[in-house]
Amino acid sequence: MTDDVPARNEVLDLPFGEQFLLWAIRHWVVAFADGGNRHAMLKKGFQLARIDEAFPSMDELLTVISTSAKSRIEVRCPDYRGISNDEQLLIGMVAALQRSNVDGYAMILGYWLAPAGVRLAEAPATRLANLMAIGGLWLRRREITRSTCETASMIKQQLLIDRSDSRTLH
Repeated sequence: MTDDVPARNEVLDLPFGEQFLLWAIRHWVVAFADGGNRHAMLKKGFQLARIDEAFPSMDELLTVISTSAKSRIEVRCPDYRGISNDEQLLIGMVAALQRSNVDGYAMILGYWLAPAGVRLAEAPATRLANLMAIGGLWLRRREITRSTCETASMIKQQLLIDRSDSRTLH
């Protein structure tokens, strides 16, 4: 498997580990936004992926992000075929930690959270990344630069429209 991220932003272009993480994030956000409870389904998904212990870490990480974000984070509905720039960054954040790239993690999460939030999220994010790696669910490395986050922001500003297929973590 190549470690390059494809140019197209389609869910089906992602390897399984990235599809799984994106699926979990999207369902978690739907439950958070609608006040529903999808924990049983998500726990079953993590069990079937053979990384049961990673669910609490993802839940804690997304709770910190959703309650501390200083800007909107675009997360699409679970059935949407495309991937938002913010979703790519969320996957990239976990991928960075799988490679012990704490600076890359902090650069991405620091785009959305204050420094205290970045520190608070680091432990669950690291546990999630490590447990996914141990379970064989490696995420491809993304090039992480300040301009990566700034480009995502500019694109988001240009596309500020009400989308029924998107949720936000804030």
